[in-house]
Formats: sequence, C-alpha cells, structure tokens
Amino acid sequence: MMDTPECSDAAFRRLTDGGLFYDERHGCIHHLNETAAIICENWRQGLKEEDIVDLLLRNYEVDMAVAADHVRGTIAQLRGSKSPS
Repeated sequence: MMDTPECSDAAFRRLTDGGLFYDERHGCIHHLNETAAIICENWRQGLKEEDIVDLLLRNYEVDMAVAADHVRGTIAQLRGSKSPS
C-alpha cells in the first residue's frame, strides 16, 4: 500500500461500503463513507486534488464546488488524521 508523506503512519483498507482508515500515530480507526474512501484511495496513490475532483464529477451527480470542497476537506482531515469523514 502506498503512503503519502503527509500520513506515512496510516493504513487504508477498501470495503464494499467505503473503507477503513487506521491512524497509528493517534491510535484511531475511522470508517470512511464511499466518497471519502474514493478520495483517500486516490490521494494515497498520488492523484492531485483537482484530478480527484474530476473523478467524482465523472462518477457522481455533484456540483464542482461541492466536490472540490469535499476533496479538500477530506484530504485535510486525512493529513491531520484525527477524524476523516
């Protein structure tokens, strides 16, 4: 599993309804909804925020501003890795 420099002590596991994000640094496990799991998975694989926004726009009926806000917010939470959505 690839790690980003911002959360190298975290692990992600994809589930059918989203994903699990384990933050070793804080000893926390978070259940991610489907959208947060897509954001996490792609961000950890190195995609840029704008590419993840495009991915969400192609796969969901969502406004660009809403998608961008969700991507930015989720990545910010993953970087802090205390409470991903």
